[in-house]
Amino acid sequence: GVANVHGGVIHIADSTLATLPDRAPDVNLVALKVLGDAGSGSFLAIAAAIVYAGNHKFDIASMSLGAFVPHTGGSQAVLTLLQRAINYARENGVLPISSLGNEGFDLSDGDFVRDFVKVPAELAGVVGVAATGFRNEKAFYSNYGVGKTDVSAPGGSTRNYTGVPGSGAPPPPYF
Repeated sequence: GVANVHGGVIHIADSTLATLPDRAPDVNLVALKVLGDAGSGSFLAIAAAIVYAGNHKFDIASMSLGAFVPHTGGSQAVLTLLQRAINYARENGVLPISSLGNEGFDLSDGDFVRDFVKVPAELAGVVGVAATGFRNEKAFYSNYGVGKTDVSAPGGSTRNYTGVPGSGAPPPPYF
């Protein structure tokens, strides 16, 4: 799959690789770095990695990254570039999966985020993933939305902010 080797994703990859030969001997994990060490990068690099996944007929392209892009203006070229890369990958058997983001936004809210698309998660053909937290409820930081969230999975931290599982202390407010 396609992975951002910045932040938590490489930790997941390290943990997965350690047990991969025993659990899934026929699975290969490929990490493609599309963001710099500070966590920023270009849409062209993301599209190139998605096309690479299609060229090599990967099963899954897992992307823990994203940005808000306006529907209109000069951003149409970015949306077209990424959508074409996704379409190419899908045509070559790749299932693109992407985080919906960590801003705590309801992406189906017609007022607040109506002028923006969360890419790549909201593009056609991409499985958008929201995060669940300690009590298997929506993580306070995770983006979500009716018609936007395809699947939810444990993310970030499965502990509350006291660091003690089940202590009952509420998490701090996001803002």
